[in-house]
Amino acid sequence: DATGKRVPKGTPNAKKEQTKSPKWYGVFNSKGKKLSFPLHRDKRVAEKMLKDLEAAQYKSDLGQISPFAKHLNRPISDHLEMYILFLEEKDRGERYLKDCKRLITTTLIHFKLLKTENNTWQSKITSCKTLLDLISIDVEDFDLYLARMKLSGRTKNTYRGAISSFLTWLVSKRRLETNPFLLVTKSDESRKTFVRRSESEPNIIKLLQSAKDRPLAKFEEKCMKRKTALGGKINSEAKKRLELKGYGRALVYKMAVLTGLRAAELHKLKVHFLETETDQPKLFAPKTITKNKKDAVFHLRKEFAEELASWVKQTGRKPTDPLFSVPRNYLRNFKKDLLFAGIPYLDTQGRKFDFHALRKTCNVLMGKAKISPALRQKHMRHSDIRLTLETYDDADAYDQTI
Repeated sequence: DATGKRVPKGTPNAKKEQTKSPKWYGVFNSKGKKLSFPLHRDKRVAEKMLKDLEAAQYKSDLGQISPFAKHLNRPISDHLEMYILFLEEKDRGERYLKDCKRLITTTLIHFKLLKTENNTWQSKITSCKTLLDLISIDVEDFDLYLARMKLSGRTKNTYRGAISSFLTWLVSKRRLETNPFLLVTKSDESRKTFVRRSESEPNIIKLLQSAKDRPLAKFEEKCMKRKTALGGKINSEAKKRLELKGYGRALVYKMAVLTGLRAAELHKLKVHFLETETDQPKLFAPKTITKNKKDAVFHLRKEFAEELASWVKQTGRKPTDPLFSVPRNYLRNFKKDLLFAGIPYLDTQGRKFDFHALRKTCNVLMGKAKISPALRQKHMRHSDIRLTLETYDDADAYDQTI
């Protein structure tokens, strides 16, 4: 129509427009029915694919039905549900299963093979195309899809790996003959979209103080602006609650810097993982919460252990309760705390200081304290020493004067 929207034939004031398809399509007749399939950009490859389709259809007409036919005509969501169940039986972690489903579903939504209520991977599926539609996606189109992503090479390869692993499983279960996504081009992982930086000890102290003070300071500022009946003042109970909220957030940051624990791991810590009433206080992180699925033990400073014990007592937490309250929007709060402390999120070199950069800071502070690389690797729980000495190190943070 006049707005450029595609409409049915015969719509008033609409005109017919023809555009050249980037692909060749194959058309043939079967039992008096006209069938059309998208093939390939290259004509010779498309002709071969058409011959294979005709041969398969001819066998089907003769009663020699392909063993994959019943699976190819099933919705992709049915296969995906069985794949996720298979991964659960393999004892994959909750985070792995969630990421796997997210990557595959996001890809299916992009290629319009799946529709959801809110057009997001988390919402309910409303319609889904078949497995035959999935394998009809051109490999070059998938390459282009990954190339246009403003993501790192490693993340792009994660998308590729997720969909390819799904199809490899389908092949292993005799639901599919081959996996066409094995031909998708791998991205260069050496190219990074952003680099994290570490922060100095004085700035970390400023950040901790900012996290502690900001909840109360912002609330008092809001009260003054609204000119409440209290005359901009705040009652003692609300003040105590806000101070405790800031104190808890500062402890989360401090724990991240001293132990190198990730946000997801901090979220799963329980009170009974702590041993504070011993000569050598410890924090135990079981394999059920760690990323590498291995038990970890962290020796804590006595003064920090006392802070944690005080926090547990003040909040009235039970042994099975979470040690901290780490919200979903922790990064948003972290950025606000940085701003309140006067620490830039991006420095002049374009390097980020996000929550995960606290883990990098942990490694750098150990390096500045001249702790051996082997001990640093063990504390950071890295499988490769290059992660400790390259990815999670920051040469600019060290004194380079001669």
